[in-house]
Amino acid sequence: QMQQTKFIEGIAAMTFGINLVVQSSGVFFEATPKKRILHSLVVYINLVCCSTYGACALDIFPYFQTIDGLPTEFFRMFLWANTTTIMILTIAALGGSANKNALVPDWKLVLR
Repeated sequence: QMQQTKFIEGIAAMTFGINLVVQSSGVFFEATPKKRILHSLVVYINLVCCSTYGACALDIFPYFQTIDGLPTEFFRMFLWANTTTIMILTIAALGGSANKNALVPDWKLVLR
């Protein structure tokens, strides 16, 4: 059971690593600055996910126990806290992509 979990986490790390390379090409070769910023946000998400799943597959993150004595993984909370806000920002920026002057035209809507 545990070896199968480590194998799947390794596959997830490799998949995010491949996505990291593909999105990095968007950062370096995109013509417009706005799209370059969006690519860099997605690169950050892939970098955090790749490194987190890789660290979990290599048993770098510690396991904590819940009240019931079941192991819970700290990296899931770390992953959620570091990627969810960037994903929301990216989606908000894509929704306002018609505005040529700003990455996110309405910050009040994003921060609400």
